[in-house]
Amino acid sequence: LAGSPGSLERKIGLEISHALLRNLIITGSIAWTHDHYETNVERDNSFTTGAKAEWKLNRNLVIKASFLHTQEITNVVGRDYGENTYLIGARFQY
Repeated sequence: LAGSPGSLERKIGLEISHALLRNLIITGSIAWTHDHYETNVERDNSFTTGAKAEWKLNRNLVIKASFLHTQEITNVVGRDYGENTYLIGARFQY
């Protein structure tokens, strides 16, 4: 949209998976994101770490669980925050 502010985002991350058992896969991840906003002096950095597991019960059903922690750091006073996200679910494939 014409006249709307924009931002430039840079992100780098690493994810490693390991099969503990034939039907149990665990994954760890880490990421860094930097946001630079065009219309003001705000600069944001966020650091995210996570872990997830997938348990294949059979060829059609997978149970999934994950955890993410994000820490947002900004140069704007009072806008830093941290958040935790927990997810659990199932995937059915045919």
